[in-house]
Amino acid sequence: SAVTFQVLGTPNCGKGEPNQVIRVGHASPACVFANVDVFGGDA
Repeated sequence: SAVTFQVLGTPNCGKGEPNQVIRVGHASPACVFANVDVFGGDA
């Protein structure tokens, strides 16, 4: 839903010499998952 859509990230990319100042991140809406096995599900 567009209501929960956000761009989250960090204010700098943390690489390059001299350090590069550019905002990086990913955008995604809130998600709900059920009955998902992660790493086999036995951990």
